[in-house]
Amino acid sequence: MSRYCMLGCYGEGNLGDEAILSGLMTLISKSDSQAEFTVFVGEGYFMSRYATETVLDLSISIYRHWLGLFLKLKVVDLFAKIIRSDVLIIGGGELIRDDFGLSPLISILEKFLIAKAFGKKVLILGIGVGSLKTALGKKITRFMVDHCDGVITRDSASCQALAAICAAKRLQFTTDVAFALPCSDTVKNSRDFKIAVSLRDWPSAWSSSTISKARQIEIYGKFAVEFGKLLQELQKRHDCEIVFIPFRDIEGDSDLASIKYILSKSEISNFRIEPCSDDLSKVKKVISGCDLMIGMRLHSCILALTEGVPTVTINYDPKNTKLMNGFNMQDSIIDMYHPCHSTYFKQCEKVLEYTRGEITSLVASYIADMIVKYDSVVKSISSESIRP
Repeated sequence: MSRYCMLGCYGEGNLGDEAILSGLMTLISKSDSQAEFTVFVGEGYFMSRYATETVLDLSISIYRHWLGLFLKLKVVDLFAKIIRSDVLIIGGGELIRDDFGLSPLISILEKFLIAKAFGKKVLILGIGVGSLKTALGKKITRFMVDHCDGVITRDSASCQALAAICAAKRLQFTTDVAFALPCSDTVKNSRDFKIAVSLRDWPSAWSSSTISKARQIEIYGKFAVEFGKLLQELQKRHDCEIVFIPFRDIEGDSDLASIKYILSKSEISNFRIEPCSDDLSKVKKVISGCDLMIGMRLHSCILALTEGVPTVTINYDPKNTKLMNGFNMQDSIIDMYHPCHSTYFKQCEKVLEYTRGEITSLVASYIADMIVKYDSVVKSISSESIRP
């Protein structure tokens, strides 16, 4: 039995990150059936939602965390949880990037150093690599990769990005860990045509050195008009219901705000907005009941593909493009930066030619590769960490 500390963007109200956590824990448990988990949780509000042991993810690099760390002595709990673990898992999401600032990378580095100082194993699993612009960001990344005990990225581009800045080390890549989640048992009603749509409040939430807020607003405004027309055309063609599925609803990053904005640019009549849920099985069941997914949230696309649902992604971020390129599904990428509803419509109609069986078969080989690679790295670590 090994004890694993799970560090990522968990407990922040984002269903996609919870899908990553669940997928990682599923894969680890396949190889270490007696694994025990402690989850670093971003917000105390969400701690009670976890069945596993939790610890508040605080960082000395973030001033507002100092009260909890030092005056409330949360730093003691943080150290204690890492010390009593065997393995620190830095896992999932696009954790390696500095275009949002250096604080997220520094926060990860702090836990990495604590784990290594007390002789713990560290695995970097299921991560994506985004924009690394600063010299310090690259140095932090290089240090952690060169001194960890194993790395598996979630796409080949991320693996190549690490190889370009890190010393010679065996780096592996496979598909996103959320593909490890079990399929729902939903039986699709062929008579009811439904299109699932997942959006995010991109202009207000996504701020980085890569693109200005003003430019985001300009791009999304033009896209919203064309996307609204797309939904109208699809509804006219298929006489279908549009099902909006929010993945996050917190102040400053609410998918519901984006849904309402798109609706203001469209004249669709038959639609519903699902309640925001942290129940992955419930959300997968809703997605499985649809005939097409149009997803801006990366993990809406992943959950749809695991259910065999024909999927089109919106390329607001390179990670969405990486996902579809990994499956050789380049035609399934809607270009938000060059909006054209007629082009979008043709892409959706083309994707609808895929059967569920074809998609399931395509994804299956990638899932098999993922299981083998995770099994190998987890067993190599857990065998060294077994406690009497």
